Amino acid sequence: MSAKEILGRRATEVLPEALLEMPETLDRTTLLAEREIACSIGEGRSAPLEVIATRLEDDEGIFFGYAILFRDLTEVQSLKSEVERNRRLAAIGSLASGVAHEIRNPLSSIKGFATYLRERYKDNPEDCRIADIMIQEVERLNRVIGQLLEFSRPLVMNRKETAIEPILRHTLKMIEGQAREKGIAIRAEFPDAIPEIFIDSDKMTQVFLNLALNALNAMVKGGTLSLTLSRPDSRTIQADIADTGTGIRKEDLTRIFDPYFTTRSSGTGLGLPIAQRIVEAHGGKISVASQPGEGAVFSVRLPVGTPENANK
Repeated sequence: MSAKEILGRRATEVLPEALLEMPETLDRTTLLAEREIACSIGEGRSAPLEVIATRLEDDEGIFFGYAILFRDLTEVQSLKSEVERNRRLAAIGSLASGVAHEIRNPLSSIKGFATYLRERYKDNPEDCRIADIMIQEVERLNRVIGQLLEFSRPLVMNRKETAIEPILRHTLKMIEGQAREKGIAIRAEFPDAIPEIFIDSDKMTQVFLNLALNALNAMVKGGTLSLTLSRPDSRTIQADIADTGTGIRKEDLTRIFDPYFTTRSSGTGLGLPIAQRIVEAHGGKISVASQPGEGAVFSVRLPVGTPENANK
């Protein structure tokens, strides 16, 4: 509700029950009460608030009301969540690194023996087919391990002033064959006068390719993949990758960037966390908006500025 809509209504009509109960806990021995509550702000959203209530008395000690102070904890909660996420990622990365190294060595032996068997029994089609499957699966596991190691290592950035449009066009070029096979149309919108930004072009290509491939995978039977470049303000550029696929369930949206979370049977759950890590290392933000059955939009916002500002 707006301030105009609230004015003149009874407190019981607009205030959360948890807030209405607070004054009842105050008496002459308990002069101050503190509590954190979730306050509805409309459209199904809520904001965390710190509420401090105290009794008001005149010089003669006669009670005449309450003073209630509110503090928006949205930013505080966001920082807490970020600290916890970084702590969890560090622990996962350390574990992943150790496990990956232990697995990679025996995989090399398996691939070597499979290659040897394929050559030794090359006149037997069935044996060759089985050996090829073994080699392909080992290579798939090696790709997964590569992602694990990439996730656990510190990012090494090679930033230069770069135009973002060629990177996006190159990304679309790499996926156009798969899109054509699936009957998916590609639409791109690149306005003029988008400034160069200070980025690692290889790393950002990896981000956009991952988002584009995810968009293709979300569309089972045809659809449209849209890539739009814009400049929301003088300090930011934004790239939106949208699909008309199945969308993302509400309960999955909060976990979509968590390591190892995936809804695909063949996925590793590391593509989006790595993409988020790269974008945030550039001082940017990646977000997603989706409704089940209505597709999804992934937005990448990157700062415009000097190398000094980009490194902050």
